[in-house]
Amino acid sequence: MTTASMPVPLGRLTANQTVASRLARDLRSACDGLSCAEWGQLIASSICRATRRTVQARWRALRSAGAWGASGMGHVARVGPRQAASDAWTSTKEAVTVLPVRARRAFWRFRAMTRGKQVDELVQMLLTWLVFSAAAGGADLEGGLPDMDLMAGIGNHRSVFTHSVLLGIETEVAMRFGLHALDDLIQRMPADRHPVWDRVHTAMSRYSERAITGVWLGIGAHLIKDAGLLHLGATKPVVGMPFPMPMEAHQVFLASNGVAAAAMAGSENASGSSRRRTV
Repeated sequence: MTTASMPVPLGRLTANQTVASRLARDLRSACDGLSCAEWGQLIASSICRATRRTVQARWRALRSAGAWGASGMGHVARVGPRQAASDAWTSTKEAVTVLPVRARRAFWRFRAMTRGKQVDELVQMLLTWLVFSAAAGGADLEGGLPDMDLMAGIGNHRSVFTHSVLLGIETEVAMRFGLHALDDLIQRMPADRHPVWDRVHTAMSRYSERAITGVWLGIGAHLIKDAGLLHLGATKPVVGMPFPMPMEAHQVFLASNGVAAAAMAGSENASGSSRRRTV
């Protein structure tokens, strides 16, 4: 008998069923204790907090990116485009030159961390990469969040709502809403709730911002690829524009939204902060 075909021990199966039953009991207890009015208040409160937190986080990220862009434009205005391009090339070469030194410093900073901190850093990096890959559509950047509009039919593919920064805002609000609502339900569970709920609460506090960063970066990469600026093949225009535009304008729209999504991917470090402040 192979390992795959070996039956699950009865004791383990019973233990898993017991845990699942306890988790279901905790969640049912939190939900059953809510009246219709309290459900409405919980949903409305979660939506408001999710929307407010999303606007605050993206505004800070966009303001930071805008300050960087304004600094660059100011430099161009002062020294002229040719000198600015030369300065940019010089800065790029210098950055590449010092990259090995910075990599070694980062490695030694990582080595100096405690084992728990090292594990936490690796988990956050892995989570960001996994969410980025899922949102972008994998290695070929096909599929992912933007291409979910194909479920509504090929005629709705590349809608302005799914192939612009609007998708990132919609997704972030939805994620934060779910996290807020679940957090409120955890707080309403009985005092003897299963310890896994507290671990879920801690994980949401520590890693939610990294997951949101991965979403924005994934959407940005997908839109830049869809712009088709790096290949000679045809690209599908954006659906739902208010007026006809040449293909070049559609490409600029996709590329600019991709760059904006990547610029808005800035995230605060959620480690060690409370749930109410970070989500």
